[in-house]
Amino acid sequence: MATYLRVSSADSGIALDLSTVIRRPTNMLMENSIAGRLKRLTGHVRQASILIALLIFTSCVNSPRLKTSNALDRLREIRKAQETYRQSVGENSYGSLGELVNAGLVSGALSDGEDWGYRFHLSVDGATYRIIAEPIGQEPSETAYVRFYMDESGVIRATFQSSVTPDKNSDPIRNQ
Repeated sequence: MATYLRVSSADSGIALDLSTVIRRPTNMLMENSIAGRLKRLTGHVRQASILIALLIFTSCVNSPRLKTSNALDRLREIRKAQETYRQSVGENSYGSLGELVNAGLVSGALSDGEDWGYRFHLSVDGATYRIIAEPIGQEPSETAYVRFYMDESGVIRATFQSSVTPDKNSDPIRNQ
C-alpha cells in the first residue's frame, strides 16, 4: 500500500507518492550525481571512439598509398605465380590471369583483372608476358597516380605520369 503525503496550496493540492521515491532512491541519486554523469559521458565517449575508428579505417582503405602498396603486392604475387606456372603446369609457357587463378597460384580476387582499386592487364605470348597495372577511377595527381609494368624479367617498373603507359624502359622501383 502506498503512503501519500498531501500538501495543499491555495488553489490545488499536490499528492506525492512516497513509495515511488522510496523504491528508486539510488536510481534518482545516480542519475543526478557526478558518478551518473560520468557514466553517461563514458558511454558517449565509447560511441564516439567507435565512430572515429570507423572513419579512420574507411579513409585508410580508400588511401591511394594503400592501394598502390597492394597493387605492388599483387604484382609480386603474379611474378612468383608465373614462374611456378611456367615450371610446372605451363610447360615453359606463362599463364593468363584466369589460368593462374584456376591453378590456385594467385588470389581469386584477380579473376576479373581488378583488385584493390587497380586494373591488371596481362598479355601472354608463350614464353613471354607483360602486365600493366593502373588505378581505377582515380584522378591523376602527382602523388597518387602510379602505373606499373612488369614482364618475364620480373622487374617491376613504374611511371607517375597518367599520359604515359609504363613499359620496359620505365624506371624500376626500388623495392622489387
